[in-house]
Amino acid sequence: MNAENYWNPSANSSAVSRPNHYHNPLSPSYRPNAPNSHPQQPRLRMPARTGSMKEQDAMIKVEKYLRLISDEFGSLGGFLHLLFWCRKKKDAKDKRSDFHQRAVAQFLQGQSSITFAHILKQVYNHRSSYPGHRSKYKHERAHSFSLSHEPIDLHSARIAISCFSAHICSHRAHYEVGTLLKNDSNHPEDAPARMTASGASADMRWSDITEWSPRKTAATFKRRARFISDLLVFAMTHVEGGTEAERKNRPTDMLLISALNPVIIGRNKLANGYLSMPLGVHQFASQAHIDEKRVLSALGLATSDTTVRNSLRIMSQNALQSLRNGNIKAAESDEIEEFYIFDNIQQHALVREAGALRQSVMKVGCAATSIRFHKPLPPGAFDLADYLSRVTENKRSTMTTESLFDSIDWVHLNDLAALHWLLPLVSHVSSVLGYHTKTIHETMRADPIAVERVPDEPTVFHPLCTNAEQEIETQGFVQCVRDFDTQEGYVRDDLVELIGGDGASFETALRAQKYLAPTSLNNRESMRNKIPLPELWHTKDTALKTISENHFGPLASSDPSSMSKLFGIAGLKRPPNLKKPDHYPTSDGLKLVWVAQVLDCWRIHLKTDDLQVYFENLKNNAHLPTFDELLRTSAALVQKYGTMRAYRQVLTSEYHSKSPTTIKIDADSTWYSPTVTNSSDEHSMDNTSPKDCDKFDGDRCLANSILFKFQFGTWMFLDYAIRDGDIGIVMRLLKIWIFMFAGSSHQKYVSYMLELNCLLEYETSPALRTLILQNYLVKIGFVCKERDLLQEHHNKKLEAMVEKSGGNFDDSYYREVISPNVDKFIHVLTSFESAFEQQHRSNKHTSPVMHPELKILLLYLKTSKLHLFQTTRTYNHIAMDLLSDGYDALDGGKLNTFIKKTTSRSCFIEAIENEKRRVDIGQAFRFRFHRGGMDWRPVG
Repeated sequence: MNAENYWNPSANSSAVSRPNHYHNPLSPSYRPNAPNSHPQQPRLRMPARTGSMKEQDAMIKVEKYLRLISDEFGSLGGFLHLLFWCRKKKDAKDKRSDFHQRAVAQFLQGQSSITFAHILKQVYNHRSSYPGHRSKYKHERAHSFSLSHEPIDLHSARIAISCFSAHICSHRAHYEVGTLLKNDSNHPEDAPARMTASGASADMRWSDITEWSPRKTAATFKRRARFISDLLVFAMTHVEGGTEAERKNRPTDMLLISALNPVIIGRNKLANGYLSMPLGVHQFASQAHIDEKRVLSALGLATSDTTVRNSLRIMSQNALQSLRNGNIKAAESDEIEEFYIFDNIQQHALVREAGALRQSVMKVGCAATSIRFHKPLPPGAFDLADYLSRVTENKRSTMTTESLFDSIDWVHLNDLAALHWLLPLVSHVSSVLGYHTKTIHETMRADPIAVERVPDEPTVFHPLCTNAEQEIETQGFVQCVRDFDTQEGYVRDDLVELIGGDGASFETALRAQKYLAPTSLNNRESMRNKIPLPELWHTKDTALKTISENHFGPLASSDPSSMSKLFGIAGLKRPPNLKKPDHYPTSDGLKLVWVAQVLDCWRIHLKTDDLQVYFENLKNNAHLPTFDELLRTSAALVQKYGTMRAYRQVLTSEYHSKSPTTIKIDADSTWYSPTVTNSSDEHSMDNTSPKDCDKFDGDRCLANSILFKFQFGTWMFLDYAIRDGDIGIVMRLLKIWIFMFAGSSHQKYVSYMLELNCLLEYETSPALRTLILQNYLVKIGFVCKERDLLQEHHNKKLEAMVEKSGGNFDDSYYREVISPNVDKFIHVLTSFESAFEQQHRSNKHTSPVMHPELKILLLYLKTSKLHLFQTTRTYNHIAMDLLSDGYDALDGGKLNTFIKKTTSRSCFIEAIENEKRRVDIGQAFRFRFHRGGMDWRPVG
């Protein structure tokens, strides 16, 4: 290419103009005032430059300025040191020019495309930033990320940067851990940092323990200590194939807590609220071995056992003091805030080592739980004078067997039974009728079925300190009451006080009142201000024993109506001792049999072989019955298969033939006795048991099944009403059980239930009656349960802990640390399971789904034709009509005997009240007994 073409754009379109170095400021030959060499030539466009060309030109510039920097500042480090110079104080004089300040500020603030992070990354990853194996500073390799060396003392850039980063991160981590040592008042939703039970900053509450949550603690860490939390989470993240692996076990939050909590405890042992104190209390409640507690404490995961005990003791003392203050304050308004229930506790302490003075002993004691009355309290409910005046009226003497029986609302019972008979059907055919389940429950909670429901708010209760008294003995009972009264803080003896217990405790309370009635003017010492109440779970358990004794029959029975036979068909275990059957396995089995018999009655009434298929066909044809139609059918079935009238109509063929058509049970062919029987097991087992005569022409098996559905039906209604919280229905059903207890071998509960009935019907004002009924159940969550069942749960934990503690029930450690917190120990075990998302492990055998057993029973009931009338059918297993037998027993003298035994207390109270009106309060007097009765004579 010649020069002419080179400078002629039209001759060569691809020509590149030559740069003028005199006018190029980056050229070494640059002359600011040099004239243009070609003033007449047009300006030419340079061709596109590649990246490598640009980089090469940039490197030329860098070399130029580096030489200049080296000449002017001695080294690049000296230049950078001055470049990033900054005044130490804001008000000091800035020696830099405005352009210097702006340029550095824009760079450090990231206002350019190349930020400081790009430079730092380049420096750190530079090949020369790390000392080679020939470098004299190769020993600094071991100082990477070191906290024991100052970064300024290190020569290699990468080593210095890592060390400086470690220092910055360590200072940040130290600061963030410091922020976790105290609570943040601006964020009350955070987990508490400290749980201190003593001192000026005492703020430890049981709710902090029971409501402890790993998620809440982890959220607090991530908010207040973000850096160290993210660092730990990143360190524990497992990466597979470049992606984070899914964590199935050991959630990240829990690992974060267990990793960070020892750091916090190492900084300050008082910051125990995130994990240490809750875990320490959990270890104490679960009775973990002391070695395990010591190891976890040394690891910084749990608070020491000594600190936990002291904290529990202080919280117990504070809670009891608050309880006493509440009752003292309520007494100023003529009220009482809380009452208590009690029960005996015992534990057999075995001797593991032999010795002359060593022997196994039975440790006995008494435990109680204080229960707060539901608010608002009925006005005048605690008026002791009104209660005693009603007792002295002795209206219970007017009670007769007939009046007691007539007070039972049989119409309401039949309406209640109709709903309970419908419930198994809609549950069994749930795919078609399941939507009626909610309607049934709502109907039971509304008028006219609902009678008197307990308040909806949860019950507040607190265990009291145990003692070592034998409360079933009169003297021990009095000591127990005095101890518990002191803990409650009762200060007045002119207010009614409620106490509750199982059958033995209730009987002891009545006996103590009887013995103390004529001995003192003081209402508290004579226990005249106490109203003992029998508890419901033990009553229900005794009723279950009564039903078991009546309906199981011989061990190897062939009777299709006996529970022994039906339990065997379903593969259930028959109770070995019918007088003391295991409560829950027996009740679950009887419920299964009851449901199967009710469904078989539905099958016969609807004339079908399969209820599921029957209702599915109705659904497909759009002929499903309404709820009201089903309820009317259920009521008809109750009258047909579940009443005493139905029972009597199948005892003879004559009664059956004359029964009204609406309740007449369908008849089948005449039954013939089987040729081969197991008479050696069934008949010879109990020669004293009643047997049907040879001329018997009724259906004993059908009669037994009707009795079972009636008797156990009332038990099921009672159980449902308790859980549902309708105490009014409970009391109505207990009236029926007065008669059934009277017809059984459990005569003591006849007296207990009669005493309760007389109390509510004759001796309490409307306000006091409302107070008693509204607080007869405890409500925990959405379900109610019996007060004595709550106490039994406490007793189980108390008896288990006394075995390991090695002490007695009245030891200070047991009274101050264990017994007042026993309910919280039970709660904290379940709350920790929920907190760690663990499946609850029950301490009893689970109740299996009974679908296969139910199908087997339905098939057997169908083939045995149990619910069809077959004349002369009997296997000589006769279930007793407890209701009629009980009526006859009460009418035959048992009710009069009860009245005579219990009216003596009213005579004592009447005499004492008369004496109070004649002499000054505080003047002692004594009674003089003689054969004709008793009279009183003032002392002196």
